[in-house]
Order: sequence, then C-alpha cells, then structure tokens
Amino acid sequence: MDSTYIASFGHTRALAPDFIDVASSGNLASREKILEILKSPPYSRNLERYSILYRPPELVEVVVNSTFVDRMLTAFSFTPPTAKPFVKEYISKFDIDNVVLLISAKILKKQIELVEPRLITIKGMPASFDLGLIQRSEYLELLKKDSLESLYEGLYRHERLSALRDLPSAERGNVYAVKKALESSYYSRLLSSFKFYNGNEWQIRSFLKSLIDIRNMMNIIKCTDSGIKFDDYLIDGGSLTKREIIERFSNQDMEKITENSGFELKKELELYKDDGLVGRFEMKMREELLNRYYQVFRANPMSIGDLLWYILRAEDEKTAIIEGWYNVEN
Repeated sequence: MDSTYIASFGHTRALAPDFIDVASSGNLASREKILEILKSPPYSRNLERYSILYRPPELVEVVVNSTFVDRMLTAFSFTPPTAKPFVKEYISKFDIDNVVLLISAKILKKQIELVEPRLITIKGMPASFDLGLIQRSEYLELLKKDSLESLYEGLYRHERLSALRDLPSAERGNVYAVKKALESSYYSRLLSSFKFYNGNEWQIRSFLKSLIDIRNMMNIIKCTDSGIKFDDYLIDGGSLTKREIIERFSNQDMEKITENSGFELKKELELYKDDGLVGRFEMKMREELLNRYYQVFRANPMSIGDLLWYILRAEDEKTAIIEGWYNVEN
C-alpha cells in the first residue's frame, strides 16, 4: 500500500485511547457519572461551549452529538482521497436520522427547542471541506416551515434525499414509509461506493450487508409490534432476499421472530414483554455485530477497516451515553 495510505489509516488507530469503555457498568451507571465524562476531553470543550445555552437533557445531547461530529471531521481529514466517497456515504446516514426527526417533529407539532439539540450536523464548515452532511443552519430553517409539504419541498433540493419525491402524498406523514425510502436509497449508495482499496476488505462488505439485515429485523419487529405487515418496509442488499425474509418471518409472533433473528435476544424479549420498548432489540443486535467485527477490522491493520472502526466506536459511544442518560434512574 502507498505510504500516504498507511499514514492516513494509522492516525485513527492512534486516537483509540480517546474512547471510553461504554460496556463498563460503572461508566454510565448514573447521570452524575455521565456528567463527569462530559467534563473530560474530548467532550469538555463542547460542554463549556453549550452550557450557557442548554440544560440537561438537551445539554447532554448537544454536547455528545457535537463531539461525535468533531470525531467524524477528524476521521474524514485522515481519509485518503479514493476512500472519501465511501466514508462520506457512510456518514450521510445521520442526515436520514435528522430528516426523520424533522418530519416526526412536524407531524407531532414539536417545538424547535426540543428538536434542535438532537440534530447531528456541522456548523459553517468551508466548502472545501465537504463532510457531506446538511448544515445545521439549513435544518433550523426547515424546522420553521409552516407545513409538512413545505418541509418536503425544502428537502427535495438535496440529491441524496430525492427518494422522498417518489413517496405518494398519503405516505408523507408515515414515518415508517419515509425512513424506508431514505434507507433503501442510502444502503444502495453505500454498497455502490465501497471499493476494495487494499484488496483484502471483503469483511467490510459483509459487515455492510449485516447492517441491512439488522435494519430489516428492526422493520419486522416494529411492524409486528404495531400490528401491520412488514413486507413493504424491507430493504434490498442484505444477506437475505426480501422473499427469504418474508418466508422466514411471516405470520410469526415476537417470540418466534426474535428466536429466529440470528441474535441472542432472550433478555430483551422479556424486558419487551414488561414495557413494550423495541429500541433495545436494535441496540443488542448492533452490539453483537460490532463485537464480532471490531476485532476483524483491527486485525487488518492500515486499511479502511481502521477508519470504519474509528467511526463505529464514535457512533457507539454517542449512542451509549445518550441512551444511558435516559435509562438511569437518577
């Protein structure tokens, strides 16, 4: 491999000590512990910046999300030119999260102040440094739109969101349909953008397919929980075809679905029976997947796997801290 690539991939490996151990029961055991984490690098700078404007829980979300974006900018700055399209496509998933948040907020008539801290965006970056995310100022303008239709018109200008144009009017207020349209387009672009830069990264393509599998499993679980058919909400590109998924999971209850998911979800199923929360299924499946692939990516040194490892660790830490804040008792 070219020495410039070795240097680029090596930078993110050198930043590994910056991450906290999110699996440790002590680190996220209380809100006090979480606030202590935010008082230390790399979070402390954003905590100081936003403490004047926000109070918890909004402060926690904006600090964690801003630090996550800082890390994405770091990863992108170390990305070799030929790998930038793939990294940019992967990071663009957070625009989907933002758009779904905006549309949900408009449907539920939520105030801007409750939505803005949850956005994962960049602020005023120079055009020469294009991370690919829609800028925060534009999202704030979109939040001010007076109707759902005017919000959609503002989103159409972005090619990455063009899948929204094909949504029938009757489905534009259906968050399931919106997310499915955007995710189908996203995963198609992501798989197309991936190249074998070093010749030995087939595991990364396998990982991307597994991400689609988890997305499909969550669509099955959410639809089953809501009492609707999941057939129309499946995404192409995973290890199973849509037909195989329908044959395997149709007409099954939640117990059978989780049992046949390929993941160990018994504990999550029991908790679901008590409180009806489905989000923990996704967290557990992602945790299992990452535990499997973290070692794979790190065992393949100085490759795009290093960059992906860094991005995934940052994403995992972001989610763990925010979920931890809302899950602890105090």
